[in-house]
Amino acid sequence: MPNPVRLLPAGAVAAFVIGGYLYAQLAAGFDPERSVAVPFLRPSVEHWLGTDKVGRDVFDRFLVGGAGLLLVALLLAAAVTVLGAVLGALAALRPSVDTVLRWLTDGAVLIPAVLAMLVLGAAIPDAGVAAIGVTGVVLGVPYAAKVFQSAAAVVVMSSHVEAAEGIGETLPRLVFGEVLPHLRATVVAVFGLRLVEATYLVSTAAFLHVPIGLPGSNWAQSVRDNAGGLLLNPWAAVAPALAIAAASIAFTVATRRSVADEPVEAPR
Repeated sequence: MPNPVRLLPAGAVAAFVIGGYLYAQLAAGFDPERSVAVPFLRPSVEHWLGTDKVGRDVFDRFLVGGAGLLLVALLLAAAVTVLGAVLGALAALRPSVDTVLRWLTDGAVLIPAVLAMLVLGAAIPDAGVAAIGVTGVVLGVPYAAKVFQSAAAVVVMSSHVEAAEGIGETLPRLVFGEVLPHLRATVVAVFGLRLVEATYLVSTAAFLHVPIGLPGSNWAQSVRDNAGGLLLNPWAAVAPALAIAAASIAFTVATRRSVADEPVEAPR
């Protein structure tokens, strides 16, 4: 079992983001878009992190800036991990799938994810968050699948998989019943890496103002919008930047330590 203490950073990030979202929904009169003072006012008792470039309260925007950004990253990481796990197990079981996977991986390595996202967002301005989803899945699944294939290759050579193939088990049964249950630690590791990568991909899209449908108060856009006032109120840009970094570090610690505490189950 993973040590719960090592999950505390990720839990704290999740609690802060969910708590901020709920507070914004339930608090009467809460409006992070309302100007409350002069631009780039330094932190004070009334405004804990000061104000931004148009006089909005930075702390109010900080509270609600992570929900949409991290939710999109979470869904993208989950999709890449699930699809990569299934494709990797198939590639370990069937050489023909392995050949296709090599082609996909060779093609994905030639396409920068950020460039592909920018091109897709410019070509289809109304795509919204789908631009990130398509980019992340198409370019991320082949890499994830190669990791899962390497781990699954060991499982496929075990006696229980050979016995299952010998009695004529179907391919879905082999994948979901005989191979994937032995890759739990790999799933955790890949999901952690993909969650960090997805966080940076979504943050980059928001920072570059790619139309992805996130609120303007999201952390990444706040960094860009307030970078010009660093000398006046640095917290308007530094606080959301630190939040993105803290979330990425917390996710990495949680998943890496979980793998260390829960070794791969040896197939029988």
